[in-house]
Amino acid sequence: MTQERYAVLSLELHMFFGRIMMEHMLFLEARLMPTNSELPQTAKWYKEQFESVLQNAVMLGGGIVGTEVMSSGEMVTAYTLKSEELTEYFANIGINHDITMMQEKLSGTENPSVTTALISQVSQLNAAVAQLLNRAVELKHQIFLDLQECKVFIADYPLLVRNMINEATDYIKRLTALENGNEYYDAQDVLLFWNQGVLEHVVSYRSMFDPTEKEMIAIADGFIQRYSSLMRETRMMNDMLKPHILAAALKEVIDYRDFSETVAKKVAYCEVQCAMFPLMADHSLREVNYFARLLKKQLDIANHFSQQ
Repeated sequence: MTQERYAVLSLELHMFFGRIMMEHMLFLEARLMPTNSELPQTAKWYKEQFESVLQNAVMLGGGIVGTEVMSSGEMVTAYTLKSEELTEYFANIGINHDITMMQEKLSGTENPSVTTALISQVSQLNAAVAQLLNRAVELKHQIFLDLQECKVFIADYPLLVRNMINEATDYIKRLTALENGNEYYDAQDVLLFWNQGVLEHVVSYRSMFDPTEKEMIAIADGFIQRYSSLMRETRMMNDMLKPHILAAALKEVIDYRDFSETVAKKVAYCEVQCAMFPLMADHSLREVNYFARLLKKQLDIANHFSQQ
């Protein structure tokens, strides 16, 4: 991997995962009970640190990151800004909307002009993020353990806290791979990790819909069955680079993405009864968009090798 590629992929990673991590901390800050007053304050501190990571990546990444990434909907969606504004209002927690508006205006390129100075800045950012991530994972893990022992209470499911830990760990894994000169997009790893993530999200969605939302609950139930089956099949497969396997997985992701976008839109415009922060729905949609792009990348690779 060239140094230029290292810089581009690092910035793309931070622009996606930096926002995800920032929102994890926002959700913890909002949903941890005030009895444990130090935990919401600690989550707020980490939220601000990841906001800084995201802002730095956005400022460095203009005209550098790829066109496909910028158009994938993994950075921001049509609902991100509105979802932020509503969540800020409901939770009374500050969110830096300037970063979102900056990210909305970014353009991608297939021919980035990567300077030595930029590579150095990216390397410094990566080192700082690695340290921050390790500490953030420790905090999430401690909250998860305390939930098991009834030492803390959070207005959320422990499953979602575990999901936060897993996603932060995946961020560390991919950042470490880049530092070692490896793009690290293993098809089986992508499928197993993000299929599990989709399943956990849709299970959570289903439980957050008001009981009167029978149609949305029925659709969610269908995806739970499909992804539960897909997880069982994925674990039994040995060769994940077969194009027909990846094509089937991509179709499932695209179907779920359509549902996820419907949820994000309905929550943002108060068209569905639920117990879900608007930003949580948009957060999930961006993750599905990211997964879809990774799967398409793997499918293109698999098709290329199958034709040789």
